Amino acid sequence: VPTPSPGGGMSLALRYVQNLKVLRRHDPSIVSIIDQFSYVCIYHHDGKKWIKKGYEGSLFLFER
Repeated sequence: VPTPSPGGGMSLALRYVQNLKVLRRHDPSIVSIIDQFSYVCIYHHDGKKWIKKGYEGSLFLFER
């Protein structure tokens, strides 16, 4: 079982395990997290300019 890092924060291994646990509650077929991003915003380009779509937050790229 991963342990917290000496600085008091969560170690990368512990964060991975916790995130995988939460994701599997929504989709039990998830095998592993390939990459994760703490904050992203989704934009759409309409041919002239970028338009913010209103989706913001964490993003996980995972394997099923």
